Amino acid sequence: MLDAQEYDTSRLNVTEKEVADQIKAGKFEINKALSLLRLYNLLPDQMDLKLVGSILIQALLRIPEPDFNLAMLLIPERMQEEQPLSALLAVSQHLEAGQYREFWQGVEACSEILASEPDFQEKMRRQILERLCNTYKRVGQNVLASCLHTDGSKLDSLIQQKVEQHGWTVSTGGSERIITLPRNSHNQLRPAIAQGGAFEMDQLASLLTTARG
Repeated sequence: MLDAQEYDTSRLNVTEKEVADQIKAGKFEINKALSLLRLYNLLPDQMDLKLVGSILIQALLRIPEPDFNLAMLLIPERMQEEQPLSALLAVSQHLEAGQYREFWQGVEACSEILASEPDFQEKMRRQILERLCNTYKRVGQNVLASCLHTDGSKLDSLIQQKVEQHGWTVSTGGSERIITLPRNSHNQLRPAIAQGGAFEMDQLASLLTTARG
């Protein structure tokens, strides 16, 4: 149940300062940010777009937590079309869709507001790399470079570090190196589940034979 203070418009300035101070100190709290966005819903003409943009940046860094979507639900559609909010929304959509080339292009377009979070790009690289490791068993060096928006000696250093510390293996495939990523609970094929048990291949063959008959 929401506290009455959540809708106390006289607390707008206080709440703005609390949120700004949390972001500056690296102690972002989504609930406090949502409280501010609720107040902005009551006082839309007083919305600080720069501060809202900072909230969205912090929420981006917490994906796959639902913070970004929760924040967007409290921002009126007409305000979502304003900059920098519209640009940050596009960045989020590309990230969620795994469109990493477009994501980094959007990041470049948002460089001015993202300057408020100096480590943003490195934090996003770590997030994207975790996604790749949880999705694929092998990835080409060129694809990895594109997804992480990095190349040259920086990419070589990253690969070497992962080989030494996280079990990556590297082989040559045509004109580029192929990185084999360690197995984990996410990047392995699993048998389909049917009626509480594993759906084995002999069961599937039996069903297909019956269907043909």
